[in-house]
Amino acid sequence: MKKIFRLIKKKIISEIYDGFNKDDKYVEIFKNPSSNEVESSLKGDRGVRGLLYQNGDIYIWPAEIYHNQINGNILDLNQIHFYTDGKKYIRFHRDGEIIDIEDLINRVNISRNILENIIDSNSAKVNIYSKDLKHGEENYKGLDNFINRKLINRELDEN
Repeated sequence: MKKIFRLIKKKIISEIYDGFNKDDKYVEIFKNPSSNEVESSLKGDRGVRGLLYQNGDIYIWPAEIYHNQINGNILDLNQIHFYTDGKKYIRFHRDGEIIDIEDLINRVNISRNILENIIDSNSAKVNIYSKDLKHGEENYKGLDNFINRKLINRELDEN
């Protein structure tokens, strides 16, 4: 049975959400980033990390700062985590927890216009990592193939 998701359009306002000092460097966290803010965060050597909330909000920061180094009082770290090294790759995970794929598809649909500021939605490799053997690691080419569940390949976690 195929679920139908209703796309919710909302007014997206990009903003600097918070900032903090880390190792003599000021780090900015952007909420619903514009393409310029994504480029600013990508200036580091390691890409961008972020959180994808159920309501479609996205928060990003330079990848030199790991998810567990973000203050849990600032952001809800129980959301879906992601990492990207630019326009060609994005990895979704939940810090060792199981990802509900239907929930992730819904979040991606809601936040698609923001995600398109971060990755090339047509050609980027979309990697889903979940600790359960039911999903293991799945790879898709582009957001549409992920949404429609057209796998490139699936790798099962052997742990």
